[in-house]
Amino acid sequence: MQDNLMRNDYFFHRVDGVTVLFADIEGFYDIADQRADVWMKRLNDFFTYFDTMTDMYRIEKIKTIGDAYMCAGGILRKNHPAQVVLMALEVQNHLRQQRRLDADTWFIRIGIHTGAVYAGMLGMKKLSYDIWGHTVNFASRIEALCPSDKIHISGDTYEQVKQYFICEYCGQIPERIGMGCSYYVKGLKPEYSVKTLREKMEAEFEK
Repeated sequence: MQDNLMRNDYFFHRVDGVTVLFADIEGFYDIADQRADVWMKRLNDFFTYFDTMTDMYRIEKIKTIGDAYMCAGGILRKNHPAQVVLMALEVQNHLRQQRRLDADTWFIRIGIHTGAVYAGMLGMKKLSYDIWGHTVNFASRIEALCPSDKIHISGDTYEQVKQYFICEYCGQIPERIGMGCSYYVKGLKPEYSVKTLREKMEAEFEK
């Protein structure tokens, strides 16, 4: 990769089994102009919390886009889709707890899809590692169709995490070819806790 950048050349590679997450704040721009100093600090706090969580779960932060946060598991480090979903649950629960103390705490929508991506760096200025492809587009669509305060996952992600999470079927979404099932994540199955599932997933890296 460094050789490509030294030659001012572009760089990309295909990665299979990547789990892409989009999180978006509901109605952010409707409120941001009212008290910009307050809401921008809260947005910074939210992104900082997300950064901490991605580090904890070995997930790559890709970028922020306005008030949306984009990250992906399984690109540069081995990762299981369950880690991305578990992190999403932790973020959701964190905001729910905050809302009990502060009614102004916002609601978010989270969309997750698993598949192949192309990852790399393109262009000449402000280079950053990014990802492209149908998996990214479909994860974004999953998020856009997600109701407030929900975690919405694709059928591909569901098939890899269903043994760990309680999920509710919520219909089909048009894909590139045909229709794809989607689900809401309701929580962990009774035999797991956040701690036990996180430890189980982390142990996979040492095999």
